[in-house]
Amino acid sequence: MIRVKELFIPGYGHPQFGNPYFARFATSTTTTVIQDAIAQEPTFFSLWIGNNDVLISAYAGTDALITPVDTFTLYFNMAVNALVNSPKSPNGILANIPDITTIPFFNTISKKLPYNSVVLDTAQAAGLNQRYAMYGHPEITWQPGQNPFVITTTTGQWVRMGAEDLFLLTLPTDSVQCRGMGVENPTTLTPYPIPGKYVLQKSEIDNLKAAIAAYNQKISDAADLYGLALVNMNQLMVPYTFPSGMVFDGVTISTTFVTGGMFSTDGIHLCPRGNAVAVNYFIQAINGQYGSKIPEVDITSYSGLVFP
Repeated sequence: MIRVKELFIPGYGHPQFGNPYFARFATSTTTTVIQDAIAQEPTFFSLWIGNNDVLISAYAGTDALITPVDTFTLYFNMAVNALVNSPKSPNGILANIPDITTIPFFNTISKKLPYNSVVLDTAQAAGLNQRYAMYGHPEITWQPGQNPFVITTTTGQWVRMGAEDLFLLTLPTDSVQCRGMGVENPTTLTPYPIPGKYVLQKSEIDNLKAAIAAYNQKISDAADLYGLALVNMNQLMVPYTFPSGMVFDGVTISTTFVTGGMFSTDGIHLCPRGNAVAVNYFIQAINGQYGSKIPEVDITSYSGLVFP
């Protein structure tokens, strides 16, 4: 998981202290990613980076780790400038950043477990009100019928989950269903909020989306400045979020977790077939920008997820 500024960190390929993936092919333990890229003297380059500048934060259930827009802009422009001015003055393609809420990791559980899934009768609600007050949280009240889960924020505050908040795929659903997480521990009868690391609140989602929009504008600006191709993955991902998905080469592809055939089982990274779909969008953008005639790939030649 690399952020844009990490393209310039010396030693990022060190097998012990750097990125284990870059370490597999880095030319030395002191080089940078961008130095090794330029050393190849490319005649064409693709740059799709920035996802992790928001994803690392979102994965932790917070907006606190978002790369500041000024930092992103500085290092992204440095990377593009270094590539286009490398020895063979290559053309290239840039890709922007999808909305994280289109990724299965951030939307799968909330589709099946509504935020207000706690259904109580009158006696249960009264008991919870008494015990929450006893443990110092009288501001959280319960009523007969449906109630939202209780969660903690990144600052430790106890609040009710909102309709636009999202569960992360890491949510231990067994603890919710069997151990009272989000309500109270059935054994000790003590309040048991869902830790904030398992939830993205609407305010956090808004801040993450704002960062993505700002990054994408900078990516678009760079493509315009240098006359590079641009693939708008942010826009192109949207149709795949619909239950019907999209049809490629006779195969229906969607962002539905596992069965959608687009993402791997971590709910974050594209599977081989999903990457083939993305590659076709890159090819379309390259052909459109440079008048080339690169053929698109047949996505049926690439595997989706294999079911037992």
